[in-house]
Amino acid sequence: MQQGHKTLNVSVRNRRSAKKFQADIKVSEKLGLKEIAEQWAESSAMKPVLAKTMIGSLEEFILQALSEGKQLDFGLVSFYPRLSGSLSNRDSDPMAEGLYVRGAVKARSALRDGLKDKIDAVNLYSSVRPRLFYVFDCDTNRPDRISEGHKLSATGRDILMDLDDPEEGVWIERRTKRGYERVVKAKILHSDQEKVDFTYDCSLPSRKYLIAIYTRCGRGKDHKVVVCRHEVFI
Repeated sequence: MQQGHKTLNVSVRNRRSAKKFQADIKVSEKLGLKEIAEQWAESSAMKPVLAKTMIGSLEEFILQALSEGKQLDFGLVSFYPRLSGSLSNRDSDPMAEGLYVRGAVKARSALRDGLKDKIDAVNLYSSVRPRLFYVFDCDTNRPDRISEGHKLSATGRDILMDLDDPEEGVWIERRTKRGYERVVKAKILHSDQEKVDFTYDCSLPSRKYLIAIYTRCGRGKDHKVVVCRHEVFI
């Protein structure tokens, strides 16, 4: 994401009939007439009652113009009358065959292209999730049993970390009644999608702990850090 960009969350659904995935913007807030008038008034230094009156007046003006067969071009969008339905032949009577006139809206280029390169989309519900399968002590050749100063290797999926990001990394944690408590942060020797090599330099009491990997991998660099954990014994 470029510096200063805003983000919009998207949700992804599987369109099985079309054999593809469809991404939709998740609307952050739905504004009714009252909210639109209030926010418009706030941004333009007018009274909310005046903004609401102007919106209502504009609606009446648009409907009246459409009923007269006019097309209104507002720059961002244009309004025009159109027919819904179809005719059986060239000489058919539209009214007799059930066609009816309705209002239509067409987005102009200023609206279609107005947000390009200004807003980024983030897949909030990405199906990819980091997973941690086991932790191996390379110095003793023992799985899930680790020691201070040893080279340790964690194997998983989508566990690549950004070593320059202080929120990402490997922590040794312990489970408490209130959740998880960080005990010490490990020193990372190597990190890729499927393996992380690390070590820790701190004498800890013998007991069960958790190796916790914090990463943005699989969730998009513009979204929050997520964590996967695996139980080990010291």
